[in-house]
Amino acid sequence: MKLTAVVAAAVLSLSTGLAVADDASVAKQGKTTERAVVLDFGALDTLDALGFQASVVAVPRQGLPEYLSQFDNERYADVGGLKTPNLETIAKLSPSMVLMTGRSGEHREALEEITTVVDVSLGTDTDYMTAFDANIRKLAERFGAGEQAEKKLKELHEKVSKARTEVPKEAKVLVVTHNDGRLMLNKHPVVYQVLQLPEPVLPPNVKSEKRGERVFTPLSVEAIQEIKPAVLLVVDRSAAIGGEPLHPESLQKSLGNTKIKVLSPALWYLSGGGLQSLSLQIDEVVDAL
Repeated sequence: MKLTAVVAAAVLSLSTGLAVADDASVAKQGKTTERAVVLDFGALDTLDALGFQASVVAVPRQGLPEYLSQFDNERYADVGGLKTPNLETIAKLSPSMVLMTGRSGEHREALEEITTVVDVSLGTDTDYMTAFDANIRKLAERFGAGEQAEKKLKELHEKVSKARTEVPKEAKVLVVTHNDGRLMLNKHPVVYQVLQLPEPVLPPNVKSEKRGERVFTPLSVEAIQEIKPAVLLVVDRSAAIGGEPLHPESLQKSLGNTKIKVLSPALWYLSGGGLQSLSLQIDEVVDAL
């Protein structure tokens, strides 16, 4: 049975001991009665941008990016990590929906026994911005926020257009993922599709490896030297998940005049695909160039 947003907030406060958003915050969101557990940081930052903070009842605090630190408080239940959500806590909250992506995929059946599961993964059959727009609209529609979403998308597309004029068109930019001391090629769509920077040509001796359904392209320091990028952007997976971060100083000595920029780890590895995260990623790339 659906409840009004105010009553839902009251029930949540009584049943879990959590503080809730004030009445003004709830009223701002119109008539939505959704109570969502959000297992995707991109979806979380989109709901935040659209003003639906009070519709969020729980988030995974493990790995929560700094730009979403406002959700790291007692108003929102902690449901663990993106890959390891606490199913017992989620069940106790009796949410109206769980928003998730493939990161939480192995728990999908268990989550479906609790409530409605909404997959907020970006589609892969079109270009990034087309998939991004469709995903934002689909999420906004569930919360009755179509008009707000269109306004935000318009602003974001204007920002993308401006950023494309600001970045040097022929900039030789290489993106890599750092994982436990190893570097892998990263064809990040924000860099090569959204900002339309040219992908670097790889040396013929660089070979890709298939592991299960995924393909990886290891890059040695020697290979990067041969590519000679003007800028090396690093997505630090290790740092994002609490491992040993990349120490760029030693890499810098080997790469000479190449500018190395380590991107915000959680933003780039654990988040993305949201109204705020895409905007922040664009800013970081533009600043790096």
